[in-house]
Amino acid sequence: THELNNADRGAGTKGVFCGKQIATGKKGLAYSLRYQSPHKTLTDSEVDKIQQKITKTLREKFGAVLRG
Repeated sequence: THELNNADRGAGTKGVFCGKQIATGKKGLAYSLRYQSPHKTLTDSEVDKIQQKITKTLREKFGAVLRG
């Protein structure tokens, strides 16, 4: 979306994990995300909304599950 494209400014993989905590045949991936708008300071609500869109897209396209 336009909102997402204007606010996302960086992402990087921090690690790939396997082991007892991760289900067989699955991988744990850790990412670092940076949200930044060129026009203003983003509110917590705006960042939450963007994060929900990212999580939904990853779930729908890859079956990804967000771990806490």
